[in-house]
Amino acid sequence: MNSIETARLGDLIRGIRRAKGLTLEELSVRAGVGVRTIGDLERHRIARPHRRTIEALVTALDPATDEHDAIWASLRPPAQPSAAPENEGTATSLTVGRDYEMAAFVQWFDGRYNQGEVTGPVVLTGLPGIGKTTFGKEICRTHRDRFPDGRFHLDLGGSDDRPMTPHDALGHLLTRIGLPPEEIPASPKDRGLLYRYRMHTTAMIVGLDNAADEAQIRPLLVDSTHSMTIVASRRPLAGLDAGHRVGLGELDPAGSRQALESMIDRPERLAVEPAAADELIELCAGLPLALRLVGNRLNSRPRMTVTSLVDRMRSPGERLTWLSAGDVQLRSVLAGQYRHLTREQQSLLHRLSVIRTPEVSTEAAAVLLGLDVLSAEERLEDLVDAGVMTFGSGTGRYHLNELVRLYGRELFRVGGPAPVLLADLPVRPGGQKPVAVTSEKAA
Repeated sequence: MNSIETARLGDLIRGIRRAKGLTLEELSVRAGVGVRTIGDLERHRIARPHRRTIEALVTALDPATDEHDAIWASLRPPAQPSAAPENEGTATSLTVGRDYEMAAFVQWFDGRYNQGEVTGPVVLTGLPGIGKTTFGKEICRTHRDRFPDGRFHLDLGGSDDRPMTPHDALGHLLTRIGLPPEEIPASPKDRGLLYRYRMHTTAMIVGLDNAADEAQIRPLLVDSTHSMTIVASRRPLAGLDAGHRVGLGELDPAGSRQALESMIDRPERLAVEPAAADELIELCAGLPLALRLVGNRLNSRPRMTVTSLVDRMRSPGERLTWLSAGDVQLRSVLAGQYRHLTREQQSLLHRLSVIRTPEVSTEAAAVLLGLDVLSAEERLEDLVDAGVMTFGSGTGRYHLNELVRLYGRELFRVGGPAPVLLADLPVRPGGQKPVAVTSEKAA
């Protein structure tokens, strides 16, 4: 194998450019590729360049056949070693149970994004505790070579009483990309212009976590194929023009088991008590945070049996109490979401929380709320937009996670009007509405 075949991409481009007597600026004009991009390629600062960029450079350089072949050969990934590096060990992926979502992201990234076709943000949405932050960090970890200028994470405080303002967020972002405080403009508009200008040629991943709403996010977005912005929010953020959306739902039982096994130090504890392990997984309702909390509780109590933990969690009134580990409590996480609901949304959540099934139809909700079907559907859609409910298994059906439902029941005002418990019956032949079956106080 000759030296051309073993050369790195940057060395090949620089060698051909110099052999043809071209400066960086002259090649930039010929290829329609930025000077900085070419310079970064030659200095090996871009590990996974856009195919369109390489095609433009090859056309402009018009290399000999062996040089042409060497350029494209240098872009092929190296063969993977048979064993993982020692520092990687057998580390479990941070996205256990999310193979489908990650595969869809990789397909989009390697296709449309990596070809320079999309510049919009990646938007991760889902319930509190569903694993949005973890999923975003896994994207950063597995794609860090594509963004050699680095990556950073900013919590926008969307679940706090006072979320971060765009003005303050831009100040943090400009600081993180290297601007000294005295060079950061005072006005939000100038901060946004400077941030977009500096990021236009920067190859970086920016993680904007815990976003409150679209208005908070829009000033922070960059129209660039060099950098990628990942936005995580409990709300769908439907008003944003996203490049790619990842809606994270509840893990199925198989994914939940796989996740829990990866979280506990001794997975054989689940195999020893299979029935209790199945029930424990069911009690966590497909919520990764709940699985992590019970996993941490088992890890910190090596003599606790799975059965004993299940016995304590089986009572609906006690389950949220046991879904905690140290200073991390699922109840507190859900409270952060609840505080941002309007009073009407809170009231609606209280009423829906007493339905015995995880899904509610628009017809059943109409009976419960005393509304016509269209108005009931609008209220349910409102809770979807607020990040509390998700779409159900069919048209006109909505899903309320079991743990969110338990939290809603806790908050129902004792002594208020007795809620109607519905069997969520389908509409009877002839268009009659479903019938309320029992009336009792919420537990």
